[in-house]
Amino acid sequence: MNHDATSLHQIKLSYGGLTLELSGSPAFVESQAEHWWRRLQPFLNAPEVDTPQEALPRISTTFQPTCNVTVSEFLKLKAAQAPEDILVTVAYYLEKYNRREHYQVLDLQRLLAQAPEAACLAIDTAVELALTKGHLEHLPDGSYTLTYRGQAYVREGLSE
Repeated sequence: MNHDATSLHQIKLSYGGLTLELSGSPAFVESQAEHWWRRLQPFLNAPEVDTPQEALPRISTTFQPTCNVTVSEFLKLKAAQAPEDILVTVAYYLEKYNRREHYQVLDLQRLLAQAPEAACLAIDTAVELALTKGHLEHLPDGSYTLTYRGQAYVREGLSE
């Protein structure tokens, strides 16, 4: 082809959501168009992917491990002796094993009732002590949750 070397050529190729625009001298545009055509040709002639007709199996989006340790066993494992230690250990158990981020004193009492070693715990005093030490937080809705400090305290063996 005879083209004036100073003329500007342009080409625009579109396929699906892709667009390639070239502009420049005739030689540049023709060489680039040929180059990109060769590179894109296998994709343009590729067969479409078949979509399965049968329903794909569903995978549960939630995973909950089974808890093989009771609250009583967990208290023994952590060697909780002091009332505040027993309380924050039970709160930790409630959060980690029962998946409860927030809970009431009644929820803690129910778990404490399952642990004979915690039967005589003065829960109100233990709650106040846990709040004072920064292990437990009283939320605006009246519920409680362990602080990061409280979680670390239990995780590290009830020592700061």
